[in-house]
Amino acid sequence: MKSIKKIMTSLPNKYPVTFRTFDFSADKLPLYMSVNTIINVNCADSTNENSHSHQMMLTQLRALIRASVFGTMRIMFPMIAEYETVCNLVKMFKDTKQELINEGLTIGNIELGIMIETPAGAIMSNELAELVDFFSIGTNDLTQYTEACSREAATHRNDELTPAVLRLINFTVKNAVKKNIPVCICGELVHNLDYFNLFVALHIHDFSVAPFYLHKLLDVMHSNNFKDILDLDERINKVKNLEDIRQLNRDIKQIMQRR
Repeated sequence: MKSIKKIMTSLPNKYPVTFRTFDFSADKLPLYMSVNTIINVNCADSTNENSHSHQMMLTQLRALIRASVFGTMRIMFPMIAEYETVCNLVKMFKDTKQELINEGLTIGNIELGIMIETPAGAIMSNELAELVDFFSIGTNDLTQYTEACSREAATHRNDELTPAVLRLINFTVKNAVKKNIPVCICGELVHNLDYFNLFVALHIHDFSVAPFYLHKLLDVMHSNNFKDILDLDERINKVKNLEDIRQLNRDIKQIMQRR
């Protein structure tokens, strides 16, 4: 909890701090584990009370909720695929929160969100948006699982949009907008600033980037005149290949750069 408190108190209270819950597997190793000792820790397994994931999730949730008193906190569950999983995770959070209140602790403001980084999560986004306060689209994993390739093979593709990934992103954002919840986007696609205008046209207003990309992102933000693209859905549904995406992107940039 001390490390969480340190993060929470390092920023002014008006800035929410987002914590992503554990998501460990053989291709996502924390520094203190080796490939020989790793035990899968994921959200779906966390709802099984007899699993290692369940105990780790409870421990992490207790620490996060206790530290929420020091600022505005957002807790984000990764790798969501099933509606039932989110229902169980929300219940686990509420039960843990109530236990801490019963113990006499003061609880701060906490929002719950999920990462949309599987095709299943994107397809179910309309229903999932009813359960949480925000979405975060993880483009690296979404590209990998949508294109059915290994994490290593996806590396060189993660900075280029594909038609299927673009349609899933657009579908997810539309469902979030209907339920009036914000959408953040992260991953290598966001570092490719050529897509910034396209993402804004999709009504994505929150971007998560590595610190060394931040000044470039701010430069792009301040150099555009953002406008709605009236036929965007129709054009996205007609996209068939990378060149179609590039042409759509060029057209949007031209519209938004007009003064």
